[in-house]
Amino acid sequence: MPKQSPDEEFRDDWKKFVGSFLPRKFQRYDWNDTRDGPGDLAKDVVNAIEKGDPFEFIDKLTDNALDYVSEQEYQAYKECLKEFSQEWENPEEVLDEMENYSYFQDDFNEIYEEREENNWWSLVSGLRLFVWNAENQVSLGWIEEAQDAETEIAENEELRDFLFLAGLTESEQWELIANGFDYDVQGMIGVITDAGDLLKAMIAPGEGYNMVGRGDEPLVAFHNGLVGSGYYLPAPDAKVGLNPAKKMVVDFGSYSLGDVYGAVDWTWH
Repeated sequence: MPKQSPDEEFRDDWKKFVGSFLPRKFQRYDWNDTRDGPGDLAKDVVNAIEKGDPFEFIDKLTDNALDYVSEQEYQAYKECLKEFSQEWENPEEVLDEMENYSYFQDDFNEIYEEREENNWWSLVSGLRLFVWNAENQVSLGWIEEAQDAETEIAENEELRDFLFLAGLTESEQWELIANGFDYDVQGMIGVITDAGDLLKAMIAPGEGYNMVGRGDEPLVAFHNGLVGSGYYLPAPDAKVGLNPAKKMVVDFGSYSLGDVYGAVDWTWH
C-alpha cells in the first residue's frame, strides 16, 4: 500500500530509504573506468613515487575526477529520488516538493559518501614498474680500460659488494658483467612491483617493510643511459629489497633501462 502523504517523519523515511537504496559499500571506479589501463596516469604515479608522496598522485586524480564523481553521485540521487516518490500516492507532487529543499540531497550525499570507497588504486593496478631505493644504486664501471670479469671482480671492491647484495651465483655474476658492464655504469637492485600496491604501501609502510616476498620480482641491473646500454637478471636471493619509506627511483622514460633494453617485463613509458 502506498503511503497517503508526507508527514513530520517524512525526512526520516527518506533517510531510511536512501540507506536501503544504496549498497552498504561500493567502489567509485568500476571495470569501465579501468579497462583501458593507466594511460597518462603512469607519469603521475612515477612522479609521486620518486617524490615519496603518494598523495601527489591521489589528490591530483581526485581533483581531475571531481566532475565525473559529482555527476555519478547526482545521477544516483536523481534515481533514488524517483524511486522514493513512487512509494507515495501522489509521486509527482512528492518529487516536485522534495526538489525544492536542498537538505534531501544533502542527506543523500552524506550517506553516499560514507559508503563510497575511493578505489583509486584500481586505475593503476597492473602498472608494473621497476623500482629501487636510491641507496641500492651504485656507480660502478671501468675507469681506464675494459678487462675480463674475473679481473674486474678481483680488483673492484664496490662491484664485489654490489654483487654480494644481489645474491647472484658466480655464473650469473659473469653473465651480468659480460653483457652489461660499461664505463660509468650504474648498478641497481630493486623489484618489479605493482604501482597501486606500492602507493598503498607508501601510505602505511610499516616498520622494516620490504616488498620482496609479496609477489614482486627482484631484479639486479646495470645501466648506462649515456650510451644506451644495459642488462638485467632476476635476483630472487637479493639481500636488499624495496623500502617505500625511503627515497625511490623508477626506471621510466627515454634512455631508461627499459627503453635501451626494450624490456617487456615492466612498464617504462
